[in-house]
Amino acid sequence: MSVDRYESVLGLSPCEAAILDVLRRAGSSWVSRDRLNNHTASASRQFDHAADVRRPGAVCVQIHSIRKKLGEEAILSAWGRGYTLGAPGVLACRRALSEQVAA
Repeated sequence: MSVDRYESVLGLSPCEAAILDVLRRAGSSWVSRDRLNNHTASASRQFDHAADVRRPGAVCVQIHSIRKKLGEEAILSAWGRGYTLGAPGVLACRRALSEQVAA
């Protein structure tokens, strides 16, 4: 499962890994904060972290943490659109999933 790979290879928490997985699966599309919040809340029930994820602004905190670990440009944001992966985020996902990355 890709979420497990993000945790082990990139050192992400389960909620951070779930956010990264949603963004990777969205491709170049933008993902709203509400969609990320809904997905991480349902995914985190497996880890008993649901109460923490449902707090207002929890997704923003998780995004900030991912950016600290993978670089500021790993996740891009746009007012009114949401979030998408930047080039460093795409490369981190590929590395974690052992995909070939062209130099």
